[in-house]
Amino acid sequence: MACIVVDAEPIFGAIYRPFFNETIFGLQGFGVVTSDGKKISPVDEGKTDKKVVVSRSHAGKVKEIVEKVYGDKMTIEAAGGSGYKTLRLVNGTAGKGNKYIF
Repeated sequence: MACIVVDAEPIFGAIYRPFFNETIFGLQGFGVVTSDGKKISPVDEGKTDKKVVVSRSHAGKVKEIVEKVYGDKMTIEAAGGSGYKTLRLVNGTAGKGNKYIF
């Protein structure tokens, strides 16, 4: 996973998925595409569940904070790998609200 940021603005990002031999690229003003040219459309947040994807090593502490802030309106999912969690946001499987806490 690599990212280029200029003045706190993400400009370019790339994530390689070794088990699928696929790279996902994102470029500001262009969008997100896979290495085979498939464009990934923005997620329709109205059609997904509310979920927070969090690092496994911080799941307990984050769960306490999320429950205080959101009550039972969000579920917590612990997941490994920052690239994996980022892709969950990009492809919409992380859920509505698109939250990733690392």
